[in-house]
Amino acid sequence: MTEAAFTDFLVEEFRSLIEKVGAEKIGAFIGEPIMASGGVIVPPTGYWPRIRGAVRRKNDILFIMDEVVTAFGRLGHVFSAQDVFGVTPDMITFAKGVTSGYFPLGGVMIASRLV
Repeated sequence: MTEAAFTDFLVEEFRSLIEKVGAEKIGAFIGEPIMASGGVIVPPTGYWPRIRGAVRRKNDILFIMDEVVTAFGRLGHVFSAQDVFGVTPDMITFAKGVTSGYFPLGGVMIASRLV
């Protein structure tokens, strides 16, 4: 399977799940830009913009990026969602890098449309 075909498969699988469950029953979609818990798993090209489109534009589901691992320069930018992956989430969670690990601190940034 090509990378583009794999992206198509993942997006369609997600859309089907939303249709099956019903968007009104889904409070939010939370994803890590690069999954760290199962290894360093980088999504296929175009995955995040297409998932973002399926979540927000068509279903108005909150889109949350968990940047605990990827924020504060770990991918070369303060936050990777927009600068690396081209998406603007409704919320970004962060920790670890905010204090360089010297002090336990985490936070969340919330889009102005939600305030």
